[in-house]
Amino acid sequence: MATPKPRTSRSQKPVCHLSIGFTDLLIDADKGLQVIKLLSESTGCDVSYGHGYSYVITEPPKLSMEMVNANSVRRRDPVDKQLAIGNDPD
Repeated sequence: MATPKPRTSRSQKPVCHLSIGFTDLLIDADKGLQVIKLLSESTGCDVSYGHGYSYVITEPPKLSMEMVNANSVRRRDPVDKQLAIGNDPD
């Protein structure tokens, strides 16, 4: 009879830090790769409205992706949120 393996905590999926311009996101690593692949084929544009919408091609978006150690990820503490918006936590 086979010896049962000891139960370990549920394995976590790899996570990555994805930057698109000045926006930072945490996402599943496999999905992050898909996003990078799709957006690498895009270009930025300026949108204006006069007698209809006008789109002027600018430059490709600034994209970056890096793997994240799961131990580095945490939820924001309510005190951190209050400090971020300038409220006194007391």
